[in-house]
Amino acid sequence: MINNTIGGRYKILRKIGSGGMATVYEARCGKLDRLVAVKILKEEFEKNSDFLVRFQRESQAVAKLSHPNIVSVYDVGEEHDRHYIVMELVNGVTLKEYIKNNIFLAPKEALHIAHMICQALQHAHKHGIIHRDVKPHNVLITNDNFVKMSDFGIAYTVTDATVIMDKSTNLGSVHYMSPEQSSSGYVDELSDIYSLGVVMYEMLTGQVPFDGENAISIAIKHSHADFPSMEFKNVPIYVENIVKKAMNKQKSARYQSINEMLNDIYKVQSFLNCSLDNTSKNHDQETMPVIENKLIENKLVANKLYDDRTDIENGYERKQKSQKSRTSKIDKFAGFGVAVASLLLVAVIGFSVAYILFPGLLNKEKEVVEVVVPQVVGQMIETVKNQYQNDEKIKIIIQDEAYDNNYEKGRIISQSPLSGKTVVSPINIEVIVSRGKQEIMLPDYTGKSKGTVLSELAKSSISATIIEQNSDSVPEGYVIKTSPAGGNVIQATGIVTVYVSKGIVKEVQVPQLVGLNIETAKSFVTQSSLVIGTVSEIVSNESKNTVIQQSIAPYQMVKEFSNIDICVSKGIENNDAINNIINQSLKNDTNLS
Repeated sequence: MINNTIGGRYKILRKIGSGGMATVYEARCGKLDRLVAVKILKEEFEKNSDFLVRFQRESQAVAKLSHPNIVSVYDVGEEHDRHYIVMELVNGVTLKEYIKNNIFLAPKEALHIAHMICQALQHAHKHGIIHRDVKPHNVLITNDNFVKMSDFGIAYTVTDATVIMDKSTNLGSVHYMSPEQSSSGYVDELSDIYSLGVVMYEMLTGQVPFDGENAISIAIKHSHADFPSMEFKNVPIYVENIVKKAMNKQKSARYQSINEMLNDIYKVQSFLNCSLDNTSKNHDQETMPVIENKLIENKLVANKLYDDRTDIENGYERKQKSQKSRTSKIDKFAGFGVAVASLLLVAVIGFSVAYILFPGLLNKEKEVVEVVVPQVVGQMIETVKNQYQNDEKIKIIIQDEAYDNNYEKGRIISQSPLSGKTVVSPINIEVIVSRGKQEIMLPDYTGKSKGTVLSELAKSSISATIIEQNSDSVPEGYVIKTSPAGGNVIQATGIVTVYVSKGIVKEVQVPQLVGLNIETAKSFVTQSSLVIGTVSEIVSNESKNTVIQQSIAPYQMVKEFSNIDICVSKGIENNDAINNIINQSLKNDTNLS
């Protein structure tokens, strides 16, 4: 296969890898002079209708998708019964290799990768495509640390009909398979969410949540075993809760859309970034993600990324377990503690006796007043402050301000304690107030590589639409311009159109086609990097299939791959046609004389 050319333009250079049903090669496209990946169905599966369907399904599924976090498909073909797909060549490693090389990932990095996987699945689900095989092997990490999803070979298109998979088509890797998928149940977008939860677990711990001696035992664990705690890797509870919700065995308790999961990941990313900026530089890489700022934890409670207050306590208990024992200090002050305890005991006994013998000497017990915490989320801060300005039971405290895409500036986006709870007054309700939608100044990306730009935009949670154009000045794969242009202020969750160069447009000389046989003419056009356009036929005294007209005059310079229309002779059909030609010729001679 090496050095062979398929499709008349893809020269195979080297083998990249091999999967269950196909082998992937690096190749060079002769027409566009660029490197591509060519995925060729293995010979033993060419006659297998099931594998042919899967292979064709992959090309059909990805052909519908165009997203920076999904590997692009350029071409699909068949040559000598060999089916192939031509794809974007991604230089990098799989996420599986990346995890293996790094043992496990810090929460901040794992969330960054999960964020981009979510964006890819979000785009696929929007177009009705369920991946059904989300696993680290199908996630590529580029040399620019950008994430791309691949292998839609067992993807399914969602139609109005319920997608039910039988055992013969229930494919995918069992370590990452949802309970309903392994039990041949209903498969939809929530199955991809479950698998992504498993991928996040592996990124954060370096191991899969469920393992066993065979596929059946692993599938049973996915359906019935408890979610394994991530405490042994010191994963923050609010990060673990995202994984736990994604991997819930009950579909109704999972994230109901990839958008929901993406929103929670985005919130925690923001909180982690804020916390890491405020933590001590003396913390090591493993303990840094444990948020120490009480303010951030209150934000997470308000946004329901903690299950309840117990989760906060658990978070602190985890951190305390990792600290060194202070046994020596306890021993040093043990004697002092005993003495203090004795004095306190005497004081308590004395107080009790005094209360019984001389109750009038003590103040009467102060009356306890309970209040129900009001709902202030969604209200304007000024309105709430004025409402409780003279209230002795409730005091409103602005704890922080934060950007929020759902609440206008000045509106309360979270509160602590939560509304509906009955507490003893007076109470302080700490609130976070919206700064409005976050806006950033878009940098000038002109002249930067496509991968670099997409990676930077993804880090800023900005979606990108790619449009490829030819350019005489910008090399292939580099950015010509963006819309809006650099220097403009945009929303942090906005969309930017990135115009990427397809390379310099070459000019070629048009060959002389008139007088040639049509097959010879087509060969000349192809060799000149041009394209035959419309082919028409007319009756002529020229031999049949001889080119008698061409739309572009010979020897002109035109852009590469331009269309050339030609007119071909049908020959002389009957005697009347011959007489007409002769009469027309005689008439022309008479006019000349």
